[in-house]
Amino acid sequence: RSHGEKASFGIVEIEAGSILPLHHHHNEQITYILEGALEMEIGGEKMLLTEGSYYVIPSNTPHSAIAHEACKVLDIFSPVREDYK
Repeated sequence: RSHGEKASFGIVEIEAGSILPLHHHHNEQITYILEGALEMEIGGEKMLLTEGSYYVIPSNTPHSAIAHEACKVLDIFSPVREDYK
């Protein structure tokens, strides 16, 4: 992961079948799918994100995910994710 003055980003590899439980944070998040397929629930809406797709998750919006296949994801957060430093 890398951090600037106002944003953080990182490439995350997620194993097929992984479940990322419902959570939220004060950071706005942009998730861009580099490889694979990730079913996300964002603010109560389910969607399937596949290679080349992205979603902007507003601040404090509950979200979760299930990896239907191995995924490589670019996550961008603003402001900086201090808990990732």
